[in-house]
Amino acid sequence: MKKKLLGSIVLAAVMLASGVSYHAYRAVTLDRIGSGPIRLYKRDKDRNFVEKLFKNNFHTLTANPDHDFDVMLEKRSPNKFQTKYFGKMDTMVMYEGDQPAGFISFFMKSTYKGKILFLAIDDKFRHKGYGKKLVEYALAKLKKQGAKVVKIATRTNNIPAQKLYGTKLGFVKTGEKDGFVFYRKDV
Repeated sequence: MKKKLLGSIVLAAVMLASGVSYHAYRAVTLDRIGSGPIRLYKRDKDRNFVEKLFKNNFHTLTANPDHDFDVMLEKRSPNKFQTKYFGKMDTMVMYEGDQPAGFISFFMKSTYKGKILFLAIDDKFRHKGYGKKLVEYALAKLKKQGAKVVKIATRTNNIPAQKLYGTKLGFVKTGEKDGFVFYRKDV
């Protein structure tokens, strides 16, 4: 036990001395799911892809015309108004080989409630199960962070997403409002 603790302290000291933050350390670690790695968003490598995919799917992803994309990625927050969430949202990018295929953004809304805010798959990588894999990944990460329930929403006209959440992933529909369908899942 003492060796493990000492090893962690040494790693932290080396990272601190080299200027590498824990966040940067996590960014280079990969989780393999299915045919490609899922890794934490990296500004220099993923920004153009995520921004393009977000803009191409804006109407499907959000109803807020004032959504601040930079806050989402740079402040790691669902919005600029609730500073308590700054640094709390993870955006993960899934790859097929060396090509980015999609992304998911999620965060803990409270000590027991997780929220998946955005999920988008590039058109050329759809119908491969990547959306399902990204949601399963987010569910597992949120559960590790203490989530007992996870919420997600989609547009009322986004039938593929509704099938994914309700039929394939076991989310329960909780209502509809302003063109969105809301789901929850106990984890």
